[in-house]
Amino acid sequence: MLLLHPSIAPLLLALMSQESTPSPLVASLELRREIVVMGQENPLTVRFTNRGMERVKLDPAMLTGLGLRIRPVGAAQAEPAALLDGSAFGKEAPYEVPPGGSISCSIEAGGVCGTLAGKSDTVELWFEANGVKSAPIRAELLEDLTNTLVVFQTNKGTLKFRMDPVRAPYASRNFVRLAQNGGYDGTYFHRVVKGFMAQGGDPNTRDADPNNDGSGGMPFNGRPMPAELSELKHVRGTLSMARNADPAGNARRPTAELLQFLAQKLFADPKEGQAWLQKLDSEGFLKDRKPFLDSAGSQFFLCFGPAPMLDGNYTAFGQMVEGDEVLKQFEAAAAASDQDNRGKPKEPLKIEKASVEKAK
Repeated sequence: MLLLHPSIAPLLLALMSQESTPSPLVASLELRREIVVMGQENPLTVRFTNRGMERVKLDPAMLTGLGLRIRPVGAAQAEPAALLDGSAFGKEAPYEVPPGGSISCSIEAGGVCGTLAGKSDTVELWFEANGVKSAPIRAELLEDLTNTLVVFQTNKGTLKFRMDPVRAPYASRNFVRLAQNGGYDGTYFHRVVKGFMAQGGDPNTRDADPNNDGSGGMPFNGRPMPAELSELKHVRGTLSMARNADPAGNARRPTAELLQFLAQKLFADPKEGQAWLQKLDSEGFLKDRKPFLDSAGSQFFLCFGPAPMLDGNYTAFGQMVEGDEVLKQFEAAAAASDQDNRGKPKEPLKIEKASVEKAK
């Protein structure tokens, strides 16, 4: 048993009685969009909710003390992200929160995250001041790529592409990061179809095995990339993300035929294949397009001409701005049909080096 000296016990009791009671205020953060694109509006809402029984005044130190924090995901240290001031609340002080009520302000997320855009791809944001702390939220960051060009030095000449970070920020960032990180260096266009498109971006094309071409390639960060379907048209020079084909969008192979095709490829025993497919069908998996729409990785395709059947079904994210003569050479190397050796071009079409530059 621990015995306390009589002179210490009163001091200990006094310290215990001075413990501050938990604040009735609860803070929360909310972003309109998970991805924060520099130059595009994306308000960050900071809300304080009073869960107590009495009105609570917001301590000015909470607003002027840089309570909003930010850090790259995986980093140990956080730093103040922004100075919240009274003007953000749209009213004048004092800022009182009634019982069960809340008060909120909105600030531009680009201003909060701007210093880390281009340096960190994912950050955590939270509020923490005077014993009030919110749960962290994550934000994907994208620097302004409006005037960014991706340059391919190919064995046929130079191709340049402008990104569309407004309609397709995830795909634009993915393409730029892979170009910067060497993800496309030394890869080949493995499928080139006459009158249609040239498909590339698969790291498997670097090896000597042609059988795995078209089956590889992940997003730069290894995470599923959401489809970004828009009103952009697939025309000559359009860059678009390749993905897994879905039954709903494949007019050449009805769903019933596709089910049989999958069963034959995946299962040696036809009974096992049928049981598996019946289970998928009963669960509605093949009726849901999202797993197929969100399956893009590093592979992309470059259109030779209008392809309206792809509009609204594939993520168009860029446009060729230089290299039409090179594209003509790609067309000349196209397979006679998509069925000719899985569309393998007549001669190698290689991306020797990919890089990024600013448009002049």
